[in-house]
Amino acid sequence: MFGNHPEFMMKRLRSSRVLVINQHRRGQALLLRAGFVALTIFLIALAATPSRAADCGKLQANLAPDAVEHFEAVKGAAQKSDHQAQYELARLYRVGHGVQQDLIRAYAWLNVAARSHREASEERDHIGRCLRPNEQVKAQVLSLELLSGVRSH
Repeated sequence: MFGNHPEFMMKRLRSSRVLVINQHRRGQALLLRAGFVALTIFLIALAATPSRAADCGKLQANLAPDAVEHFEAVKGAAQKSDHQAQYELARLYRVGHGVQQDLIRAYAWLNVAARSHREASEERDHIGRCLRPNEQVKAQVLSLELLSGVRSH
């Protein structure tokens, strides 16, 4: 008898709307909590990541005449496809021996040397973590230019 009565139907409709609205609000609250949890995990992971400054600091260049001479000799050999010289040149750029420290050029030469020198790829990846995204792009472009120059010799 009450099942088809209009007032009963209205109460039933209101209670089902309230139930739907409450379920929707609970769903939003769960999503909001999940978002906060994800953000918290991200921030903790970010804080646990080693500082770029710790491993990637600027070093004082050694520009003594013998260091510059050594750099020039290694650079010449590297440009003539000497894989060990390519790796050594990257190291010189990384530490600033005979040249101003340049992590972009170090990365690029390590990328060239990585074709045949296993440690070069590991060191390249390490330097890559020190570079900003736009610097990594510059280093990749430079390594392509270096590769084409090395192949033409």
